[in-house]
Amino acid sequence: MITSMHIENFKCFKDFDIDLGPFTVLVGPNDSGKTAFLQAIMIAGAGGPNSKWGPGNLRSNAGIEPGTANLWRGETSRPILIRSSAGRCGESEDDRCYMKVVSSDGAHFHSKVEIRPDAPPMPVEKSESPTEAWLTDWMREAIGRISYYAFDADDLRRPTHPSTDKYHMTRTGVGLPAFLEDIVTRDRKAFFALEEAFYARFPDYEQIVMDKQQHGGHVAYALSLRTRHGETLPASSVSDGVMLSLAYVALCYQPEPPNILLIEEPETGVHYGSLREIVGMLKHLSNERHVQVVLTTHSPYLLDCVEPEDVRVFAKDKDGAVHAAKLSDHPEVESLKKHFMTGEIWTEFDEADIVAGQGGR
Repeated sequence: MITSMHIENFKCFKDFDIDLGPFTVLVGPNDSGKTAFLQAIMIAGAGGPNSKWGPGNLRSNAGIEPGTANLWRGETSRPILIRSSAGRCGESEDDRCYMKVVSSDGAHFHSKVEIRPDAPPMPVEKSESPTEAWLTDWMREAIGRISYYAFDADDLRRPTHPSTDKYHMTRTGVGLPAFLEDIVTRDRKAFFALEEAFYARFPDYEQIVMDKQQHGGHVAYALSLRTRHGETLPASSVSDGVMLSLAYVALCYQPEPPNILLIEEPETGVHYGSLREIVGMLKHLSNERHVQVVLTTHSPYLLDCVEPEDVRVFAKDKDGAVHAAKLSDHPEVESLKKHFMTGEIWTEFDEADIVAGQGGR
């Protein structure tokens, strides 16, 4: 789990610090750096403990176009620095390492796991210098695999070819039919639980079907839903809200979830009732399966499902640099919690005032 990050000279982050919990929700105005921050997390997890990677990796792993536009105001005099403190499960209070990623041109990145200078002494049996295998193990257990999604309903509907990369969907959701088929193949019990959760929210449906069809000259999985009235509806005839809800349920019931799950605006296209259930499932994923979840949102209704301690507020200063603050650190929030829900508290303040820690409304 990533416990904190320090970012310098990356996009809108001039000198940025943030702490993260097991379940964190990011809020702020448009163009306040929420998506850029998720991309920074992807960069932190894309490389190994000592690796170099270029434009191709940047596009495929983080969805970022390489170039000097990734540097703060395009300045090349100072490099990008992304430093991520992270801890193995249960050891976050005694973490000795951090991941450091550096780029001088916004296109070529170098990553390295480093030992904190103020770290406690190593146990006697590990007192030797950490080996490459030790650093790799730390990277895998402390940060590990990261998945990043900003779903598009049309992409979720697309027939998809079977993949050797199990449980893979693109950032926008291309690959959902194969993703579901993989769950059926690898853990039928998990798929039954997925179906039960989905049908509880959408009782008109009674079966999720992934058929093999010829698509573009190749075999592909195509998704359809069978109703309790005997109809079989292709994904193209199913509403956006149903498709999006199915995708989120699938994420929560995948047999091998990522270590860190990043999601942009899960409220988009989803009814409030479904949104509450999606957030509840994501919380369960975080609490019971130890997946760190980071969401962005513009919805006060989503915030009503979480505590102020879970919320990080983003805002720009007069120089255009982004800063973040925990909503619960605002001096008035503790008293407001007695009478208002988190979404109501958030809408009472200007984000810049929250980040600055100013009282008053």
